[in-house]
Amino acid sequence: MKEKTHRKPVEITGSVYLINVERRELKLRTDDGFRVPVTFAGEQENRVIAALQMRKQANLKVSGLGEFRPDGVLKRVVSVENFGFALIGREIPHGVLTIGERFDALTADIPEEVWAQIPTDLSERHNYYAYGVDLSE
Repeated sequence: MKEKTHRKPVEITGSVYLINVERRELKLRTDDGFRVPVTFAGEQENRVIAALQMRKQANLKVSGLGEFRPDGVLKRVVSVENFGFALIGREIPHGVLTIGERFDALTADIPEEVWAQIPTDLSERHNYYAYGVDLSE
């Protein structure tokens, strides 16, 4: 007999210890040692890889839709709404956004076509694009 599960919103924080990019799944380990599989979308891959690289400095905060066993234990996160970071050893006050989270919030509604128009050398030639003066020559 198959175990009945239910889904509801979830927020969980832990350290990324494994990523399967092909299956779009990561494994998250909470402070109490609980291990949770998390399914992420393709466009979230860069954030997931950054979380693995930063695992000694910051934990990954995941909010999304969780699948729970009948006894209320989280079985897995089936979809991610938002990724954030929590610095290890330093608590970020609830409701305070990191610079990355602020940037993500400000740019969330910008269409891909607009992002595609941004010059790839903008960081190196910002004076040219801002003032029309190329100081790199």
